[in-house]
Amino acid sequence: GSFKLSYYNEYKSYLSMPSKKPESKRRKRSSKPEEEDSRSTTALEDKHLNAMRHIFESVQKGYTHQVKNIEKMWELQHKYNDMEKFFDDFWYCLQHACLVAAREPPTERVIQFACKFAIRADSPREALGEEEVSQTGPFAVRLFHTALQYTEANDKAVRFRLCQIINLMLTSLGADASIDEDLFNKIYTGMLERLKDKVPVVRVQAVNTLNRLQDPADPDCPIIQGYLNIMKSDGVGEVRRAAVKVQIT
Repeated sequence: GSFKLSYYNEYKSYLSMPSKKPESKRRKRSSKPEEEDSRSTTALEDKHLNAMRHIFESVQKGYTHQVKNIEKMWELQHKYNDMEKFFDDFWYCLQHACLVAAREPPTERVIQFACKFAIRADSPREALGEEEVSQTGPFAVRLFHTALQYTEANDKAVRFRLCQIINLMLTSLGADASIDEDLFNKIYTGMLERLKDKVPVVRVQAVNTLNRLQDPADPDCPIIQGYLNIMKSDGVGEVRRAAVKVQIT
């Protein structure tokens, strides 16, 4: 799609879409209340989605107003009557960035913004600016699960970006934060598999993600064994350095 072009020009948006041409004939007003309600709902949903696009567009231009954009997204979320629709719209906007492998600044800003918001989506407004979050809410859990569905995608850009999203969301959680066992096991299993990915940047993201899930007290910990295998045999220096770094820290 043409949205990819924007990642090589910070002043264009991958979410920009041509406006619809005005209808040549005025639509006949319906006399049925249910049809009027349906059109009103659709118009409101379109308005919300357009507002979300504008936030994602703004995020691409710099980090200066990131907290303000998180607040705007939080406010927009509370204007939706249907949280399923809010998540679907959010994912629709985010997945465009997940198709871009090049690490251009606008793409990175979108990914980082989305992760920071997701972790804070269920926080009270006064906590939106806090550096760390102590627990995952329903929105973050759903984004974790959605991201995990695509970590085995054929497209290397998708695998990289979704592993990056999982890593950044975990990083945003505080040192004492916890996640439910089912989600923990899925991240654990999925990222162990990505340690063997054929694409180096995917392996790096898997290394970084698993850092918080390893058990240093267990010499047979599969994550530690995976790190040792990478340090010993991975052919790419960037991946070996990532494994060394997480072992040191």
